[in-house]
Amino acid sequence: GFTSIKLLEQINKFMNNGCYHIDCTYKIVKYCFPLIVFGFTDIQHQFFPVAFMFTSHEQEQDFSHFFDNFINICSMHKINFEPKFIVTDACKAVSNAIKSRFKEVNLLMCYFHLKMNIRKHKNLIPDQLYTETMKDITNLHNSTCAASYKLLLRGIMAKWKRNKMDDFIKYFNKQWLLSSFKNWQIFLTPAGYSHTNSPIESYNNSIKTIASAQVNDSAPAIASAQVNDSAPLNDLEQVHLTNKPKKRGRPPLVKES
Repeated sequence: GFTSIKLLEQINKFMNNGCYHIDCTYKIVKYCFPLIVFGFTDIQHQFFPVAFMFTSHEQEQDFSHFFDNFINICSMHKINFEPKFIVTDACKAVSNAIKSRFKEVNLLMCYFHLKMNIRKHKNLIPDQLYTETMKDITNLHNSTCAASYKLLLRGIMAKWKRNKMDDFIKYFNKQWLLSSFKNWQIFLTPAGYSHTNSPIESYNNSIKTIASAQVNDSAPAIASAQVNDSAPLNDLEQVHLTNKPKKRGRPPLVKES
């Protein structure tokens, strides 16, 4: 993994307000190992990366290793890292690693990934009711408080039951109401902050765009990726280039006697 003092110091300026985001992206290095990207968004939805790590898998132990080392680095440099909100996609390995290390954190589910996963189960919804069902879920997401959400959910569940959508109700309850990924309603997100992983996804796309031209060397690509001038990674690039091994010249020719 890698970071820099300049990136870490952003956390103290951020003061742990708003939301942290974590995601993995691929196709950065030759053998397509996933790159863990971790950072936060401000009130303007700009993404600020703070740490990265290449890993061979996306298992709980990999994310635990990432967070353990990140916590140690923050402690060494007196960085006040106490996250209140972390946005993830529906990855159990990530959520388990977060919950085991941050007991007070609010684990938020990215609403974009929720809808994407529901579309994969559209076979559980009658074709003529699919559009209406997705509108129901959007209305649940846009609830302004817990009381209005519960009232709306009760009515929607009754309607789905009348429409004989028992299989979808079972799936929706298990995956999006009773699991670790139940916090996708807008009133659970700090007011004004991003409730999806769209900012970090955009940043990851920037890395891929630059890395495609630098297949054998990914660190400059990560260092160069900037979103709305909010990700100052020039110091990371300088560290990488400083440590880059010098090219060896050709050995001198020796004439035969």
